[in-house]
Amino acid sequence: MGGGHGPAVFLVLGAPNARFVIQLPQEIVLHGPRGVVRLREFVSSPPHFGTLGADGKALVYVGATLDLGHRPSTGHYEGELDGNVSVLEN
Repeated sequence: MGGGHGPAVFLVLGAPNARFVIQLPQEIVLHGPRGVVRLREFVSSPPHFGTLGADGKALVYVGATLDLGHRPSTGHYEGELDGNVSVLEN
């Protein structure tokens, strides 16, 4: 696949030093010019739980495995990522 690649980065905001929980989907489907491809096996850093810094901020990195099926499919693909980060009360 052409172009750059790397994890998605999300900024989590909340109360200083609060803990948070990360929930990721099992799979998402992306639609493009040659049909669909799937993103599976989502991972995050930090995994599952994290703690906001003293400034009430944290970065969460999210990656996944791209499943092209039986054919390579170049082009622009779009889909929605339904994930959730819940900041817990101190």
